[in-house]
Amino acid sequence: MSVYTYQEAYQHFAQLLEEAKNNTVMITNQNGEMFSIQFVTKAPSQSKKPNLTRAEIVSYVRETRER
Repeated sequence: MSVYTYQEAYQHFAQLLEEAKNNTVMITNQNGEMFSIQFVTKAPSQSKKPNLTRAEIVSYVRETRER
């Protein structure tokens, strides 16, 4: 577990996120409050979008409006 001040976290945010992939990262603010940052899951790939035709999209929108 790593602990950063708010200022350190602000200055090195990208590095902090990389570190959070492997460890819990704690950030403290001026009031002494502590916040935890942890890696949850990888975002789904953009390439896995369904290939819908315009007609399929229009049909779906009409169907949902009729409900």
